[in-house]
Amino acid sequence: MVVDTRVATVTTAIAVSDERVLYPLVAEFLSNRGFKASTEVFYHGRRSYEIDVVGIKGHQVLAVEVKLKCFSKAFRQAMKRLRHSDYVYMGFPMPYASFAAQEYHRAINKFGLGIIGIGEDKSYEIVQPKHSKQLNSALKERFIRDLKRQVELRKGGEIALCMASAQ
Repeated sequence: MVVDTRVATVTTAIAVSDERVLYPLVAEFLSNRGFKASTEVFYHGRRSYEIDVVGIKGHQVLAVEVKLKCFSKAFRQAMKRLRHSDYVYMGFPMPYASFAAQEYHRAINKFGLGIIGIGEDKSYEIVQPKHSKQLNSALKERFIRDLKRQVELRKGGEIALCMASAQ
């Protein structure tokens, strides 16, 4: 497990009550690494669900589940994303991100998940993810096609159609 010790000292807590406020900071983090980032993306599989932030670079898919504190919920959701994403992060506000990286390092390392710490104006990689061992190529291809369709619909102002089809 790789923990960035320079970031572990960031202790400024963010006062937010809705995780969606953090999505733009995570999307910017992905964009700075060359990914095209989208927020609140729907995955349509056997069971449909929403992914908080998704990044695509070339043929590489990166998913991020953002939570204010609840590690167990973020972990459960991140585990589902391993089937169709090359890399999966869990994002938490600082300093909870540093706490989670230390407290749950065995589970994080076992499944190759990463952790992003979200500060007041920037996101930091606390734990680097490993390539998913559970990746299913067919599910990934379907997800990429679906994601591109959703992005096109958003550009056309028809996001309601995407949301309705997920229900």
